[in-house]
Amino acid sequence: MLMLSDCLSSSELRRKYTAAVTVLCVVIIFLYSNSHVNRIIRDYLCVPVWQYITAKKLDLAYNLIKEGYSAQIVAAKCGYSDYSVFYKSFVKHFGHSPSLLKSKTPKKDRSKTE
Repeated sequence: MLMLSDCLSSSELRRKYTAAVTVLCVVIIFLYSNSHVNRIIRDYLCVPVWQYITAKKLDLAYNLIKEGYSAQIVAAKCGYSDYSVFYKSFVKHFGHSPSLLKSKTPKKDRSKTE
């Protein structure tokens, strides 16, 4: 039987969520039907799989932008092939644009060595 803890702690899933992950990818990883994986994860997290994956990708994007990466680079790193889709998702999830986050993040002095 598929255990949710196996799904959420799987290194395979963690490694691939930044790629263009879909429910189909999750199904292939765990060899269960699409509806079965969706139901188990939705019952545990109270959100559909696609919403969980999108939130994880956007949380990673937020952290990368705060580290100083450009929004276009972050979009690609997080598996978005189209920047406009990334931008709309980011604004919907966080309520502001990636550029606003970047402008509010203090610039790091990269010339100093540690």
